[in-house]
Amino acid sequence: MQTSILTEQLRRSGVLVRHDYEADTLDMIPVSSVMTPDAVTVSQEMTVAELVDKINQHDPRLTRHQALLLVDKHKRAVGHCHNAADLLKAVNGGHSDLTLLEAGSTDMWVAFPLETLCVTP
Repeated sequence: MQTSILTEQLRRSGVLVRHDYEADTLDMIPVSSVMTPDAVTVSQEMTVAELVDKINQHDPRLTRHQALLLVDKHKRAVGHCHNAADLLKAVNGGHSDLTLLEAGSTDMWVAFPLETLCVTP
């Protein structure tokens, strides 16, 4: 049997148990409890230099998070830019003229409020 009488009760109530008596706590936390409902967005066309200037002005809207959501002219999410990694890489490489979309990434994961934080393969 894959579960014991104790872990079977947990499994039936929706708690993922990977090993005997070890519940996956991330499977019990909804995305809604850690998500930012008013995510800061910036234009995908803004340059690295422009964003660095805004961050250097200590704009709390831009410095509150480690990454910013990139949007197109229709306000649709198209990617993200990590403030430290992506911006430093571009600036140190002499590419401050790149757009944020060129410096950032279009590889995104989507999570919905009612899902859990557990990532399953």
